[in-house]
Amino acid sequence: MLGFIILWSIIGVLVVVLLILILRTRFAVFKGRRRDYKVKYVICAAHGIRTKGKWIIDLFTLLKEKYPEYASPEETRLIPIRYGYLLASICVLGFVKNYLINWMRKKLEAYCEMYPAASIIYFGHSYGTMLGYEALRRSDNIYLDRLVLVASIVSSHEIFDDTLGMGKVREIYCFCSEADEVCKYNPFGHSGYWGFRQNGDKECSPRPYDELEVYNYCKKDMEHSGYFKDEETRSEWMEILDPREIVTPLPDEHWLCPFMASSNIYPPACVKEICKLYDKESDECLLAVK
Repeated sequence: MLGFIILWSIIGVLVVVLLILILRTRFAVFKGRRRDYKVKYVICAAHGIRTKGKWIIDLFTLLKEKYPEYASPEETRLIPIRYGYLLASICVLGFVKNYLINWMRKKLEAYCEMYPAASIIYFGHSYGTMLGYEALRRSDNIYLDRLVLVASIVSSHEIFDDTLGMGKVREIYCFCSEADEVCKYNPFGHSGYWGFRQNGDKECSPRPYDELEVYNYCKKDMEHSGYFKDEETRSEWMEILDPREIVTPLPDEHWLCPFMASSNIYPPACVKEICKLYDKESDECLLAVK
């Protein structure tokens, strides 16, 4: 009898957790929104577990103070992605993880659809790194300029065939530390401890792959949430997120008509497709979306 009561108590707790997640996140997916071609920059930031992500507001404030482009409400969307305060014992449950990954996937797909002319960056910490990376991996409709992973729990031996290899993201940045015991012992992945690495690598390398745009920022004594108070790390984030480095130009050949539409008409009546992956050397668009 006691075992029966315990079993139903556990089932009841799991049902309550799922209902809370659904209620907490059900308003997050946008459908039917008009596309906004004025927006040039979109930065989505997602927190980890056991926190409400106060650092996101601090990061966005710093960005707006340093770069006027990010302070423009017409050109920029700075989007905090919050999924609630989760306990470690809850986030390891498979159905919770998969629910949140699919929720994140739908959010990012919606932003890519709403802002087709923008360079979109995903900035995640801890559990948020796994949600963002898995959402990208599982979708064919997400295109990111940069993926910034801080204290990442993505696998350190990721091969990137279904992300970088498919042109879904242009560059990946990983901030890792040998002092981060959360990233060392968590049950998901350990790139926040080792950095991304090839088989056989025993030390963190700033550029682990010659052929891939993957960059490790190897720290020695940074704890799991210590990055947000470190001036050197915040300066590195500002360099990575510099708007002058992330704008994707639109080659003339990607306009349907022989003349440019008036600059005050959005969307331009003659636009055919948006270039999401542009090669500056050859002046060619390697990946375009309609």
